[in-house]
Amino acid sequence: GGPATEGWGGDSWRLWDVRGRTALAWRSEWDLEQDAGEFHAALRARLSRRGAPAWRSGWEVFPAASGNRMAVRRTGDAVELASADDDALLDRLVRP
Repeated sequence: GGPATEGWGGDSWRLWDVRGRTALAWRSEWDLEQDAGEFHAALRARLSRRGAPAWRSGWEVFPAASGNRMAVRRTGDAVELASADDDALLDRLVRP
């Protein structure tokens, strides 16, 4: 734990295998918007080690590492992460 994980209210995720490629959608819920903000900032700091993100449909899409691209966004008291080992799959996860 630590400050970035205090206030965690639960989460849900879905994992797909699409013709041998993998996609993940994860949503975490937080007790307060401040808690979500702290977790979002910590997650962004970790992913920023990959390089600067590009914005796409309200998501920050980070460069690939180990074959996976990741995207994050925060909406109120929730933080979402999308990951895929295929560019087209990630695009499908983050499109409006």
